Amino acid sequence: MKIAIRGGHNFTVPGASALINETAEDRKVKDSVIKYLRMAGHEVIDVTAPDSYDTVLSDLEYGVNMAQKEQVDLFMSCHFDKAYDSYNGALGTACWILGTGGEAEKIGLRVCKSVSDGTGFKNRGIHIDPRLYELRKTTMPAIICEVCFCEATEDVRIYHKCGADIIGKLIADGINGSDIIVSETPADDSNNINQTSQTDDSKLKQDVNKPADIENVDTYGIVTASVLNVRDKASINGNVIGTLGKGTKVKLSTKIGDWWNIYYGEHGGFVSAEYINNK
Repeated sequence: MKIAIRGGHNFTVPGASALINETAEDRKVKDSVIKYLRMAGHEVIDVTAPDSYDTVLSDLEYGVNMAQKEQVDLFMSCHFDKAYDSYNGALGTACWILGTGGEAEKIGLRVCKSVSDGTGFKNRGIHIDPRLYELRKTTMPAIICEVCFCEATEDVRIYHKCGADIIGKLIADGINGSDIIVSETPADDSNNINQTSQTDDSKLKQDVNKPADIENVDTYGIVTASVLNVRDKASINGNVIGTLGKGTKVKLSTKIGDWWNIYYGEHGGFVSAEYINNK
């Protein structure tokens, strides 16, 4: 089978962050999925966008367009979820698909079961959302795999315990439809975080594998300008995709230099931090 695998987001337009950083961790999982699928004999194409794709839309378009160009049989995008500022407990793993009844549902169910059975993550199963770009813009079966929640203490404990390499193999097993036989696991595999660091489960640590000028917070702010432009990238040269009036309350995701990445519309947007009061 010819498969396209994408790591969600990039470090210019980053994903969620709490106890762990989505963009940093989904790269590790994505690399592991690719490695094990290739071991099983599948042709796998990495369709993760470089950091030079500096808008949410262009980042999404890169992966989808590459998959379409290569005429793959399956598209999967690896992500980590976030629903709360913090969460004490377990939330679990899930897969998102366009609709029921097709190959994506069959594979998604296998992936959820494989990951849940192999790790102890709560199995949240299949979720349907035809609005998601990666699902509605692909013509082949497409799946968004949400490994676990960045803010859920039990999810993160399990993630640190198992490691990205094992989780990636479990996802690959689900795609493959059977356990992928590995003769020997390299001792220096950098994808397995258990081999590169010792993690105290009682003290879940903030991920440090992100650029120093990016601050991930997920909080709220109030617009102080009379009219504040929402742009498609963190630059005065970004296209204006909307406006916000004075006093509007906005959910803030990530601070990149002098700009806030905010929750706005389907793909999010960027506003000048000078005109946001988040104190």
